[in-house]
Amino acid sequence: MTCSKNGTADSRLVAGYTTREHLLLDLDAGSRGDAEWLANYVMKNYPEVGDCILLKTSRGWHLVFDNRIGYNKACTIIEHLAEQGYLEPNYVRIRKFRVDMTLRVSGRWETTGYRPPPKLICRIHNPWNRRHDGLIKTYLAVWTAFQLPPVLRTEVETHNHH
Repeated sequence: MTCSKNGTADSRLVAGYTTREHLLLDLDAGSRGDAEWLANYVMKNYPEVGDCILLKTSRGWHLVFDNRIGYNKACTIIEHLAEQGYLEPNYVRIRKFRVDMTLRVSGRWETTGYRPPPKLICRIHNPWNRRHDGLIKTYLAVWTAFQLPPVLRTEVETHNHH
């Protein structure tokens, strides 16, 4: 898990899930169908990644895969996806610079308002692999810790509409 200031004038923190063990993808655009298609494409071409969960963000989608494949294999997959045009080339440069993969798990305040935490949409079963390393559970334990309780969620939503 990582926490960092969100880059705005206030001092609120943003929490992220960081790994070098399993594949995480951050898609800044596209439909749910596009995200599900990409998850299935990855699982078919790289069955060792295991199952996948799909989360909706305010700007796109997060894909979190279940199995331990190591950072080098994750980078190989990311580079292949960028070469095929499924990820932006900048995505590869960021991975090489950061030397990890991080997805935001908390809400985030910006000058335009509050961006809620990613919302869990579904789990996609990988029919090409039966191994389950359980890293989705590890991710979900961190993600769950940063979900707003209903009373605070209502307060934030009310604040955003003013």
